[in-house]
Amino acid sequence: MKRVVLVRHAKAVKSDGVSISDFDRTLLPVGEADAALMAQAHVKKFGSPGRIVTSPAARTLGTAHYFAKESGIEPSQIVHEKAVYNASLEHLLDILRDFPATVESAMLVGHNPGMSLLATYLGGQHLEMSTASVAVLDLEIDHWEKVSGKCGRLLSFEVAPRHKRA
Repeated sequence: MKRVVLVRHAKAVKSDGVSISDFDRTLLPVGEADAALMAQAHVKKFGSPGRIVTSPAARTLGTAHYFAKESGIEPSQIVHEKAVYNASLEHLLDILRDFPATVESAMLVGHNPGMSLLATYLGGQHLEMSTASVAVLDLEIDHWEKVSGKCGRLLSFEVAPRHKRA
């Protein structure tokens, strides 16, 4: 059994296409607060992941750093994977399938629509990942290269409190 934690980056500044590129968008203060809160709640409930892989975009790196800090993982241990930025479902699956066998629990921090597509594909039920949301899935596999559709069982799906409806 492997566990994957899917995290969509927290709320970021808007790109104006001129002075701020999409890639360079940083977290807004509300995004920082959401990332910190979600990281704290996740680690308290599920513990630290064995590996954190993130898109190198500023907003995903910022989000990943909150999870690493809460997990006691040095920022230098976060794996920056260019292929996560604007990744298709197939690219995200390839990234998971390349994880080392020794990793039992991994966290992937990325962007939509890829993160929602991946969560839906693995869990077999539609999940729409809003900013700062976290999906935890246990995968019914013993080797990462066997990742396939509906191989996961959704354990938890949390959204930042400001996204919850009353």
